[in-house]
Amino acid sequence: MVRVLLPAVGRGDPEPRLTIEKDETLWCTPKGQVADLKPRTVWSFTAEKAKALAAKRGDELAGERLKTAVAAVLKLPEGWNDDRRSPPDYRILRPVTGRKYPLPHATTYAVETEPGVFAVVYRLSEQPHLSRPSRDRNRAVLYVSHHSADVELRDEPLIAEVMKAEPGSTVYACDVRGIGESRPDTCGVNTFLNPYGCDYFYAAHSLMLDRPYPGRRRSTCCGCSTGSRTSGTARFTWSRRGGARSRRRSWPCCRGG
Repeated sequence: MVRVLLPAVGRGDPEPRLTIEKDETLWCTPKGQVADLKPRTVWSFTAEKAKALAAKRGDELAGERLKTAVAAVLKLPEGWNDDRRSPPDYRILRPVTGRKYPLPHATTYAVETEPGVFAVVYRLSEQPHLSRPSRDRNRAVLYVSHHSADVELRDEPLIAEVMKAEPGSTVYACDVRGIGESRPDTCGVNTFLNPYGCDYFYAAHSLMLDRPYPGRRRSTCCGCSTGSRTSGTARFTWSRRGGARSRRRSWPCCRGG
């Protein structure tokens, strides 16, 4: 390549002969392997810093101060917790049967939580409901998936427990950004759980762009809720495996798309 490009820049000098170095010459560790040095992982530094910050913070942050601090760190948009915000657009996707969910039918929505960004939301029902969310006054439960709403609607005991505890509630389940239906394979196939897989690199890029990844995932949940002024359902409860139910908010009667 150098030989081809030299005449183009007015140089007829012959390409210098390359010196091929031995692999050992290029090693930056005694044996050429970093693992032999027993290095620390990135997440160990993160855990150490998190513990130090928690100890420094103490009990100073609570109530409204805690909410404000979390919103600032996650870069949540202004008015993210305003129940009067406009409902998001959505699409009603083609139904898929035979998924063995707790109820015989499910409506699948693609909710535009941010411009050009869609979250997959499932609505369970006893009867087919290929339409917009119903404008009833019952409470709804929004289950936020751990890895995949589609899988966990079949396998997660918490969903059955919540449905048993609240038999009159409508059950929804969603995948936040980078989870389930939106899990990327941009860093290799099925690398989500790898230490330096797709989730690690997306989080790194989000920090570089000053748009924290957890904040974007939080915006998915915010986008799937809206104010009681535009909502048909009275209230909903957020529920997620491994944590307590979050505070009650309103489920949207979204604008059709």
